[in-house]
Amino acid sequence: MTQCRGCGANILWAHITREDGSEGRVPLDPSAAVYRIRRDAFGGISAERDRECLVSHFKTCPRASDFSRPRRKANQGGRRS
Repeated sequence: MTQCRGCGANILWAHITREDGSEGRVPLDPSAAVYRIRRDAFGGISAERDRECLVSHFKTCPRASDFSRPRRKANQGGRRS
């Protein structure tokens, strides 16, 4: 576990494989609660905490925008013939 450079919260880093096959890392917030919603046959709803699921720290960090960078456009900086 490490600490976020922006807010100081504890984070876990996980390796991910994206849909395009490339790999990367994502910061996860081990303290954010994730709930699984269940509906019964009568329309009632219950919630149960799912401790195996974690939320991206980008969703909970008050300084997340400090770490985001604009995505490059496919043709940015390139010339068309």
